[in-house]
Amino acid sequence: MPQSAILPADPSQVAKAIELADAVAKVQGNIFIKELLRSKKKSDSSIRIGITKDEIVENLRTAISEGKITYLDIAAWVTEVEGWGRQHAYLLNVTPQLAGDLMWGSDKAVFERLKDRHLEATWKNSPGLSFPEEFTLALIDFANEKFECIWRRGVNLRQRDKSKDKYDEPIEGDIYDFHAFRHVPTRSVMRFEMYPSRKEAVLFVQIPLGTEHTAAVSSAYKVLDKLFKRNGLVAIDISKAIKTLDKAELDATGEKESFIKAQATKFSTDGANIEFSADPAIDWKSVTAVRRVRQALKDDNFDGNSAKFTISLRDNKGLKRDLTMSLTGFDKRVYLHAQMSASEVMETLAVVRNYAAA
Repeated sequence: MPQSAILPADPSQVAKAIELADAVAKVQGNIFIKELLRSKKKSDSSIRIGITKDEIVENLRTAISEGKITYLDIAAWVTEVEGWGRQHAYLLNVTPQLAGDLMWGSDKAVFERLKDRHLEATWKNSPGLSFPEEFTLALIDFANEKFECIWRRGVNLRQRDKSKDKYDEPIEGDIYDFHAFRHVPTRSVMRFEMYPSRKEAVLFVQIPLGTEHTAAVSSAYKVLDKLFKRNGLVAIDISKAIKTLDKAELDATGEKESFIKAQATKFSTDGANIEFSADPAIDWKSVTAVRRVRQALKDDNFDGNSAKFTISLRDNKGLKRDLTMSLTGFDKRVYLHAQMSASEVMETLAVVRNYAAA
């Protein structure tokens, strides 16, 4: 927006935004605040970033005073990491025994269980603005028949920045090339949600697959083990969901055309695999010869190994979004590729859950 087009800022909103900015500055490192300024600078080149923390904070306060950054901008930035999508999801069924646990009878009963397990400090706690270097339990809550646990972590990753490379640098008689990487703050949230009355639960993990991902999942279950028996949570059959989702699209025609499209599916039996896929621009089920091969496949003789689906979501305002979802049968995991709203995530996972139970 051109400088002349910026409307005068409401003094009360400016004061509110500066108060929040100061709170952010107390607990966040320079690099986190710089990312906010950097993101806003893309649309307003007059915004300055700075080097030292004092400079960065002063530039943030100046941008707020000039109406270039609002309270809502800062609040959205702080909570952005706790958004939805771009995360792994482990869908779980809750056994009748766990669903019937007396702790779900009231807030007080849940709190008493937490107190007995020395976890009461996290009860309905405001997670604040801090993202520790290690995953830390920040919140446990029970409201509107939903039990929720949230863990938070903040780390710095390295992002290649060729614009800062240096070449042919002489040092002690030798010539060096330097390839630059910018340190980028990455904040992660892990969330467990359980709905005892619906006998459903899900664990959301934003960390990429690997040892850290495995460790994060393990740490979540260690906390939950303190509150109830883990065998009360049973992973849903993702392998079956893969087969039934794929079969539903195969059988759908005309007005009943499926809103789920398979990009690729792999089926396994006795260590052997059959995979259906095509160029991303092609719907492989539209290739007659390949479609006939898929129709000949006897699903009962195979496990759903893995799959990638495109889901077309609609809302009552006529908006349309095509989102990609991957499923893995072996480790019973779903991955949502795009940033999504909470309602979109739950709508998508409900589809998977329904097809797993079909």
